[in-house]
This record gives sequence, C-alpha cells and structure tokens, in this order.
Amino acid sequence: MTLFSRTPPPFDPAWPAFARQAVAYGAAVRTPKRVAYEPDQVGAILSRVGFRRVEAHTEVCHAVLRSEEEWWGFLRTLGSRATILGMDPPTRARFREECLVRVRPFFRQDGLHLSLGVVHALAQRQAKEQRF
Repeated sequence: MTLFSRTPPPFDPAWPAFARQAVAYGAAVRTPKRVAYEPDQVGAILSRVGFRRVEAHTEVCHAVLRSEEEWWGFLRTLGSRATILGMDPPTRARFREECLVRVRPFFRQDGLHLSLGVVHALAQRQAKEQRF
C-alpha cells in the first residue's frame, strides 16, 4: 500500500498556491477527505482490518517540472483536473495565468521543485481458517 505522507505536504509549494487560487475563483478543489498519513496511522489501519506484520515507512520524493507548461499539464493529471476543466475557456485561461503568477516565485533555474512524502506499507493478511 502506498499513500501520501503529511511530511512534507503533497506537492508543496505549488499545490497550496493552486488551491488558494481555486478558492478565490469559488471553484471546488476535489481531494479525498483524508489525503496524507503518517506511517503509524497506516499501520493501525492495516492492523484494524486484519493484517499482521505491518511495516510502514516514509520516503520523500522530489520531482522537478521543467517549465510552466509542464506544471500546468501536471495539474491536469490530479484531482485538480475537474476544477480546471469545470471552467469555461476564457475563465480557465485567466485562472491559469493568475495561478502562474502565484507559482512563478517557486521556480528555480532548472524548474519547479515539488516534494512529496510517500508512506509505503507492507503487511501480511491473516490466513482464513479453512473448514473441511
């Protein structure tokens, strides 16, 4: 099982900038009720539903999006896609430019660096009792 970790926040720092812009437009930002977890929380969930020998750890991954266009394309692969596609074309174009104004300060010479903590968990399901 793999889930987002709370540390660092998913797709920081660009995601919060996108979310603030969406709220300013009155648009819904669709994300699951719970997006991020800690390893002990994942372990507890798996144990509660019958798994044993649970091992969970966090790995921090880094992605570099080389351009504004690559970042905008990346947004259209997440839950943010519905927010973006729900706008009419002129509103979407204005929204995009205003989002980029918020995100440009985070770009470095080689692109936009995003961090993502991922909780990996490995567990065994308890064998069911067999009846003959």
